[in-house]
Amino acid sequence: MTKNQLKEKGYLKVASLIDIDSLKSLNYKIINELNNPSSLMKAINYKKKNNSKLIEKLVSQKKPLINQKKLFLTKKDYKKGYNYYSKLTNSVQIKNPLIKFHELNKFIFSDKIYSSLKKYFKDDNFYFLYGALRLHFKNNLPNMDSNYFHIDKTYNMREKTKQIIKFSIPFTLKNNKKVNCSEFNLISLNIKKLSNDEIYKTDYSLKKNLSLNLKHKLKNPKIKSGDCLFFDPINFFHNADKPKHLRVVFYGVVGRKKNYISKKTKYLKISNKIAKNFNKRINKFTCLLKKV
Repeated sequence: MTKNQLKEKGYLKVASLIDIDSLKSLNYKIINELNNPSSLMKAINYKKKNNSKLIEKLVSQKKPLINQKKLFLTKKDYKKGYNYYSKLTNSVQIKNPLIKFHELNKFIFSDKIYSSLKKYFKDDNFYFLYGALRLHFKNNLPNMDSNYFHIDKTYNMREKTKQIIKFSIPFTLKNNKKVNCSEFNLISLNIKKLSNDEIYKTDYSLKKNLSLNLKHKLKNPKIKSGDCLFFDPINFFHNADKPKHLRVVFYGVVGRKKNYISKKTKYLKISNKIAKNFNKRINKFTCLLKKV
Protein backbone atom coordinates (compact mmCIF):
# COMPACT_ATOMS: atom_id res chain seq x y z
CA MET A 1 0.00 0.00 0.00
CA THR A 2 1.45 3.38 -1.04
CA LYS A 3 1.29 6.45 1.16
CA ASN A 4 -1.09 8.17 -1.28
CA GLN A 5 -3.03 5.09 -2.38
CA LEU A 6 -6.39 6.84 -2.31
CA LYS A 7 -5.12 9.54 -4.65
CA GLU A 8 -3.02 7.27 -6.88
CA LYS A 9 -5.12 4.09 -7.01
CA GLY A 10 -8.57 5.47 -6.22
CA TYR A 11 -9.30 3.45 -3.07
CA LEU A 12 -8.13 2.76 0.47
CA LYS A 13 -9.26 0.16 3.02
CA VAL A 14 -9.42 0.68 6.78
CA ALA A 15 -9.85 -2.71 8.45
CA SER A 16 -12.06 -3.49 11.46
CA LEU A 17 -13.60 -0.06 11.95
CA ILE A 18 -16.55 -1.64 13.80
CA ASP A 19 -16.39 -4.42 16.40
CA ILE A 20 -18.49 -7.57 16.02
CA ASP A 21 -20.85 -6.84 18.95
CA SER A 22 -21.77 -3.44 17.49
CA LEU A 23 -22.20 -5.04 14.07
CA LYS A 24 -24.62 -7.61 15.47
CA SER A 25 -26.69 -4.99 17.25
CA LEU A 26 -26.86 -2.62 14.27
CA ASN A 27 -27.49 -5.37 11.74
CA TYR A 28 -30.48 -6.60 13.77
CA LYS A 29 -31.99 -3.13 14.17
CA ILE A 30 -31.45 -2.17 10.52
CA ILE A 31 -33.02 -5.32 9.08
CA ASN A 32 -36.04 -4.90 11.36
CA GLU A 33 -36.75 -1.59 9.61
CA LEU A 34 -37.35 -3.39 6.32
CA ASN A 35 -40.93 -4.09 7.43
CA ASN A 36 -41.55 -0.52 8.56
CA PRO A 37 -42.92 1.38 5.50
CA SER A 38 -42.53 4.77 7.18
CA SER A 39 -38.75 4.19 7.43
CA LEU A 40 -38.21 3.50 3.72
CA MET A 41 -37.40 5.96 0.96
CA LYS A 42 -38.42 5.62 -2.69
CA ALA A 43 -37.15 2.61 -4.64
CA ILE A 44 -37.48 1.61 -8.28
CA ASN A 45 -40.18 -0.93 -9.11
CA TYR A 46 -38.71 -3.09 -11.88
CA LYS A 47 -41.90 -5.13 -12.26
CA LYS A 48 -44.26 -2.23 -12.86
CA LYS A 49 -45.83 -2.30 -16.33
CA ASN A 50 -43.48 -0.86 -18.98
CA ASN A 51 -40.74 -0.14 -16.43
CA SER A 52 -38.33 -2.79 -17.76
CA LYS A 53 -38.23 -1.30 -21.26
CA LEU A 54 -37.94 2.24 -19.93
CA ILE A 55 -35.12 1.26 -17.56
CA GLU A 56 -33.28 -0.48 -20.42
CA LYS A 57 -33.62 2.66 -22.51
CA LEU A 58 -32.37 4.93 -19.72
CA VAL A 59 -29.33 2.75 -19.06
CA SER A 60 -28.49 2.67 -22.77
CA GLN A 61 -28.67 6.49 -22.73
CA LYS A 62 -26.35 6.56 -19.70
CA LYS A 63 -28.99 8.24 -17.50
CA PRO A 64 -29.22 7.56 -13.71
CA LEU A 65 -32.46 5.79 -12.86
CA ILE A 66 -32.96 7.46 -9.49
CA ASN A 67 -33.61 10.82 -11.17
CA GLN A 68 -36.64 9.49 -13.04
CA LYS A 69 -40.25 9.86 -11.87
CA LYS A 70 -43.13 7.37 -11.82
CA LEU A 71 -40.81 4.38 -11.52
CA PHE A 72 -41.18 3.74 -7.84
CA LEU A 73 -42.70 1.35 -5.33
CA THR A 74 -45.74 2.59 -3.42
CA LYS A 75 -46.52 2.55 0.30
CA LYS A 76 -48.97 -0.24 -0.50
CA ASP A 77 -46.06 -2.31 -1.86
CA TYR A 78 -44.01 -1.64 1.25
CA LYS A 79 -46.88 -2.63 3.53
CA LYS A 80 -46.84 -6.12 1.98
CA GLY A 81 -43.45 -6.63 3.61
CA TYR A 82 -39.82 -7.21 2.72
CA ASN A 83 -40.39 -10.72 1.31
CA TYR A 84 -42.77 -9.19 -1.26
CA TYR A 85 -41.10 -5.96 -2.38
CA SER A 86 -37.53 -7.36 -2.38
CA LYS A 87 -38.57 -9.24 -5.54
CA LEU A 88 -39.66 -5.95 -7.18
CA THR A 89 -36.59 -3.78 -6.53
CA ASN A 90 -32.84 -4.16 -6.12
CA SER A 91 -32.42 -1.98 -3.03
CA VAL A 92 -34.08 0.36 -0.53
CA GLN A 93 -32.78 3.22 1.58
CA ILE A 94 -33.68 3.93 5.22
CA LYS A 95 -34.62 7.47 6.25
CA ASN A 96 -32.65 9.46 8.84
CA PRO A 97 -30.04 6.78 9.65
CA LEU A 98 -28.00 9.02 11.97
CA ILE A 99 -31.10 9.62 14.11
CA LYS A 100 -32.63 6.18 13.90
CA PHE A 101 -29.37 4.33 14.65
CA HIS A 102 -27.48 6.69 16.94
CA GLU A 103 -24.70 4.10 17.45
CA LEU A 104 -23.60 4.75 13.85
CA ASN A 105 -22.30 8.21 14.71
CA LYS A 106 -19.34 7.14 16.83
CA PHE A 107 -17.98 5.06 13.94
CA ILE A 108 -18.77 7.37 11.01
CA PHE A 109 -17.39 10.41 12.80
CA SER A 110 -14.42 8.63 14.36
CA ASP A 111 -10.74 9.60 14.36
CA LYS A 112 -10.00 6.72 11.98
CA ILE A 113 -12.39 8.12 9.38
CA TYR A 114 -11.26 11.72 9.87
CA SER A 115 -7.53 10.94 9.77
CA SER A 116 -7.82 9.00 6.51
CA LEU A 117 -9.72 11.89 4.92
CA LYS A 118 -7.23 14.49 6.14
CA LYS A 119 -4.37 12.60 4.48
CA TYR A 120 -6.24 12.80 1.20
CA PHE A 121 -7.44 16.43 1.34
CA LYS A 122 -4.18 17.62 2.97
CA ASP A 123 -6.01 20.20 5.07
CA ASP A 124 -8.98 20.53 7.44
CA ASN A 125 -11.37 22.15 4.98
CA PHE A 126 -13.50 19.11 4.17
CA TYR A 127 -17.02 18.35 5.36
CA PHE A 128 -19.46 15.49 5.73
CA LEU A 129 -21.91 16.16 2.87
CA TYR A 130 -24.19 13.16 2.72
CA GLY A 131 -24.92 9.77 4.25
CA ALA A 132 -27.19 6.90 3.26
CA LEU A 133 -28.03 3.49 4.71
CA ARG A 134 -28.99 1.14 1.90
CA LEU A 135 -29.99 -2.53 1.75
CA HIS A 136 -29.41 -4.46 -1.48
CA PHE A 137 -31.42 -7.60 -2.26
CA LYS A 138 -30.58 -10.91 -3.83
CA ASN A 139 -33.09 -11.44 -6.65
CA ASN A 140 -33.43 -12.21 -10.36
CA LEU A 141 -34.07 -8.64 -11.47
CA PRO A 142 -31.90 -6.94 -14.14
CA ASN A 143 -28.82 -4.94 -13.25
CA MET A 144 -29.39 -1.41 -12.06
CA ASP A 145 -27.20 1.59 -12.89
CA SER A 146 -24.81 1.07 -9.95
CA ASN A 147 -23.99 -2.40 -11.35
CA TYR A 148 -22.54 -0.73 -14.46
CA PHE A 149 -19.16 0.98 -14.43
CA HIS A 150 -19.67 4.70 -14.03
CA ILE A 151 -18.13 7.88 -12.65
CA ASP A 152 -20.16 10.25 -10.48
CA LYS A 153 -21.20 13.40 -12.30
CA THR A 154 -20.44 16.76 -10.73
CA TYR A 155 -21.74 20.25 -11.50
CA ASN A 156 -18.70 21.92 -9.95
CA MET A 157 -16.33 23.46 -12.46
CA ARG A 158 -13.36 24.22 -10.23
CA GLU A 159 -11.05 21.26 -9.59
CA LYS A 160 -10.77 21.84 -5.85
CA THR A 161 -14.49 22.29 -5.11
CA LYS A 162 -15.53 19.19 -7.06
CA GLN A 163 -13.26 16.95 -4.95
CA ILE A 164 -15.34 14.19 -3.37
CA ILE A 165 -14.41 11.08 -1.46
CA LYS A 166 -16.99 8.42 -0.72
CA PHE A 167 -16.72 5.69 1.88
CA SER A 168 -18.76 2.57 2.43
CA ILE A 169 -19.08 0.43 5.56
CA PRO A 170 -20.76 -2.98 5.18
CA PHE A 171 -22.92 -4.19 8.07
CA THR A 172 -23.75 -7.46 6.35
CA LEU A 173 -23.70 -10.54 8.60
CA LYS A 174 -24.54 -14.19 8.04
CA ASN A 175 -25.45 -16.28 11.09
CA ASN A 176 -24.19 -13.36 13.21
CA LYS A 177 -20.70 -13.66 11.72
CA LYS A 178 -18.64 -11.39 9.49
CA VAL A 179 -18.69 -12.24 5.78
CA ASN A 180 -16.76 -11.39 2.63
CA CYS A 181 -18.17 -8.06 1.36
CA SER A 182 -15.91 -7.66 -1.67
CA GLU A 183 -18.63 -6.73 -4.17
CA PHE A 184 -17.07 -3.37 -5.09
CA ASN A 185 -14.95 -3.01 -8.24
CA LEU A 186 -12.82 -0.11 -9.39
CA ILE A 187 -10.74 0.59 -12.49
CA SER A 188 -7.56 1.77 -10.83
CA LEU A 189 -6.64 4.27 -13.52
CA ASN A 190 -7.43 7.98 -13.24
CA ILE A 191 -9.76 9.11 -16.04
CA LYS A 192 -7.26 11.88 -16.81
CA LYS A 193 -5.17 9.11 -18.37
CA LEU A 194 -8.04 7.98 -20.61
CA SER A 195 -9.09 9.43 -23.95
CA ASN A 196 -12.56 10.92 -24.34
CA ASP A 197 -13.48 7.94 -26.51
CA GLU A 198 -12.36 5.47 -23.80
CA ILE A 199 -14.34 7.37 -21.16
CA TYR A 200 -17.50 7.33 -23.28
CA LYS A 201 -17.21 3.60 -24.06
CA THR A 202 -16.51 2.68 -20.44
CA ASP A 203 -19.32 4.73 -18.89
CA TYR A 204 -22.33 2.46 -18.18
CA SER A 205 -20.59 -0.67 -19.38
CA LEU A 206 -20.48 -4.10 -17.73
CA LYS A 207 -17.27 -5.78 -16.63
CA LYS A 208 -17.37 -8.24 -19.54
CA ASN A 209 -17.44 -5.36 -22.04
CA LEU A 210 -14.40 -3.48 -20.75
CA SER A 211 -11.35 -3.14 -22.98
CA LEU A 212 -8.48 -5.53 -22.27
CA ASN A 213 -6.34 -2.62 -21.05
CA LEU A 214 -8.95 -1.63 -18.43
CA LYS A 215 -9.58 -5.22 -17.36
CA HIS A 216 -5.91 -5.36 -16.35
CA LYS A 217 -6.50 -2.32 -14.14
CA LEU A 218 -9.51 -3.78 -12.33
CA LYS A 219 -9.30 -3.92 -8.54
CA ASN A 220 -11.65 -5.79 -6.25
CA PRO A 221 -10.72 -4.65 -2.69
CA LYS A 222 -11.05 -7.47 -0.17
CA ILE A 223 -13.20 -6.19 2.66
CA LYS A 224 -15.29 -7.80 5.39
CA SER A 225 -18.20 -6.68 7.54
CA GLY A 226 -17.17 -3.69 9.65
CA ASP A 227 -14.29 -2.61 7.38
CA CYS A 228 -14.37 0.81 5.74
CA LEU A 229 -13.57 1.39 2.07
CA PHE A 230 -12.74 4.90 0.83
CA PHE A 231 -12.88 5.59 -2.91
CA ASP A 232 -12.71 8.46 -5.38
CA PRO A 233 -15.92 8.33 -7.47
CA ILE A 234 -15.14 11.35 -9.66
CA ASN A 235 -11.81 10.26 -11.15
CA PHE A 236 -12.12 6.46 -11.14
CA PHE A 237 -14.73 4.23 -12.77
CA HIS A 238 -16.45 1.95 -10.24
CA ASN A 239 -19.38 -0.41 -9.83
CA ALA A 240 -20.91 -2.94 -7.44
CA ASP A 241 -21.81 -6.55 -8.22
CA LYS A 242 -25.32 -7.75 -7.52
CA PRO A 243 -25.39 -9.27 -4.01
CA LYS A 244 -25.28 -12.99 -3.28
CA HIS A 245 -27.28 -12.39 -0.07
CA LEU A 246 -28.87 -9.39 1.66
CA ARG A 247 -26.29 -6.60 1.67
CA VAL A 248 -26.39 -3.84 4.32
CA VAL A 249 -24.14 -0.81 3.69
CA PHE A 250 -23.69 2.73 4.98
CA TYR A 251 -22.41 5.19 2.38
CA GLY A 252 -20.82 8.53 3.26
CA VAL A 253 -19.84 11.46 1.02
CA VAL A 254 -17.15 13.97 2.00
CA GLY A 255 -15.98 17.05 0.13
CA ARG A 256 -15.49 20.78 0.05
CA LYS A 257 -18.03 23.18 1.54
CA LYS A 258 -18.67 24.76 -1.88
CA ASN A 259 -19.42 21.45 -3.58
CA TYR A 260 -22.95 21.40 -5.02
CA ILE A 261 -23.88 18.44 -2.78
CA SER A 262 -23.55 20.65 0.30
CA LYS A 263 -26.90 22.25 -0.60
CA LYS A 264 -28.53 18.92 0.31
CA THR A 265 -26.64 18.33 3.56
CA LYS A 266 -29.10 20.37 5.64
CA TYR A 267 -31.73 17.69 4.96
CA LEU A 268 -29.59 15.06 6.70
CA LYS A 269 -30.45 15.06 10.41
CA ILE A 270 -28.33 14.30 13.44
CA SER A 271 -29.22 14.42 17.12
CA ASN A 272 -28.12 17.64 18.81
CA LYS A 273 -27.44 15.58 21.94
CA ILE A 274 -24.98 13.40 19.98
CA ALA A 275 -23.37 16.36 18.21
CA LYS A 276 -22.67 18.15 21.50
CA ASN A 277 -20.23 15.39 22.43
CA PHE A 278 -18.12 15.78 19.28
CA ASN A 279 -14.64 17.23 19.63
CA LYS A 280 -13.76 20.50 17.90
CA ARG A 281 -12.62 19.08 14.58
CA ILE A 282 -15.51 16.60 14.26
CA ASN A 283 -17.92 19.39 15.14
CA LYS A 284 -16.53 21.42 12.21
CA PHE A 285 -16.58 18.32 9.98
CA THR A 286 -20.33 17.85 10.65
CA CYS A 287 -21.39 21.51 10.84
CA LEU A 288 -23.53 21.33 7.67
CA LEU A 289 -25.81 18.64 9.11
CA LYS A 290 -29.17 19.64 10.55
CA LYS A 291 -29.13 19.33 14.35
CA VAL A 292 -32.48 18.28 15.84
